[in-house]
Amino acid sequence: MFGKSGTDNDLPPRVSKAKGAPPDADSTVGRNARFEGDIKVEGSIRVEGILKGNIEAKERVDIGTKGVVEGGVTAREVTISGELIGNVLTAEITRLVAGARLRGSVETRRLIVDEGAIFAGRCIMDKAMNIVRSEGQAVGSGSDATLGTASPRTKR
Repeated sequence: MFGKSGTDNDLPPRVSKAKGAPPDADSTVGRNARFEGDIKVEGSIRVEGILKGNIEAKERVDIGTKGVVEGGVTAREVTISGELIGNVLTAEITRLVAGARLRGSVETRRLIVDEGAIFAGRCIMDKAMNIVRSEGQAVGSGSDATLGTASPRTKR
């Protein structure tokens, strides 16, 4: 009715996606939500509210401009537009967009820090990175957390 099937044209004009908007997430912590506890998702998650706890996602974690996460984040890729106080472990890429604030360590294959983003911590980058988690241990959270729960695995 509104356009070609299977595309953004299916949406009425007033609900169309914003230019440059990230892909849709499987799960969302909404702008007015406050959540305490760890979250594990099979796909992707977007945080627009406040989350105190660790996030583990098989695909992607997006922290929106109003989003605040106090805890560790583990995913294939992470994009931070808001604030993260904790460590990041990604198998592929970590990106801090303009206005983002990260206080913690990053372990990733690739790191992109846009002009205007703030990164206070350390970074370990390795092309052969594979995230290996110890059973039952969280990624870590807070500004004094360490990367002790994950280690890079070299190519075979």
